[in-house]
Amino acid sequence: MRSRTTSIAAAALITLAWTATADTSPYAYDGAGVVVTAIDNEGTPITVLDNGAVVCSGTTGVGGVCIPFTEFPQDVDGAFLIDSIHLVDADDAIDSVFQVCVDLNGDGVCGGRANRGNICEGDLVVFSHSTAEGLNFNPLFVNPAGALSLFESCDSAGYPGYIVITCAGLHAHTGAAASTHTHHVTQGTATPMFTGGTPSGDFCGGAAAPAKAYRYEE
Repeated sequence: MRSRTTSIAAAALITLAWTATADTSPYAYDGAGVVVTAIDNEGTPITVLDNGAVVCSGTTGVGGVCIPFTEFPQDVDGAFLIDSIHLVDADDAIDSVFQVCVDLNGDGVCGGRANRGNICEGDLVVFSHSTAEGLNFNPLFVNPAGALSLFESCDSAGYPGYIVITCAGLHAHTGAAASTHTHHVTQGTATPMFTGGTPSGDFCGGAAAPAKAYRYEE
């Protein structure tokens, strides 16, 4: 049995002083966790994916950040007062693109392993960008009720929270107003907040997201 700091009971006690519109403190990141080029050049597809990685330490990270479940408190009735993550980059402001992962299988990698009929053999991953339409969903709903429940039931040895992975690159979207657009990443913050639910998308450069390793350093 692993040792974890996550405690549902402790999180519930913390919420007594919170309101449903409260935000938590921001987590600061530097650089992109994954780099994408996925465009069509005179009929020849070009797809370059940098699997990338995230290194987190406390409230900072390179390529993204790690936000513990304890930043998503509940009220006395068990309702989550914080349920989403808002990313703001110094370069791309709120149009930043990212994905959020919960490592259910505890392998230190976000994605990259097929679900073989058992959700605990894979990971939870949610994306803030719609490739087809070029839309961004930021802040992004991350469903802490479901995520925390699965993490506990899978008895995961992974990071007890969300791994936020930033995305930079260039790709075309295929919606009604198809065009090529870019995602920029320099440095910025990811802040847990309340939205009550938002849409989500797919990988920032196409449908097939590469696996991305992460490491948390105390």
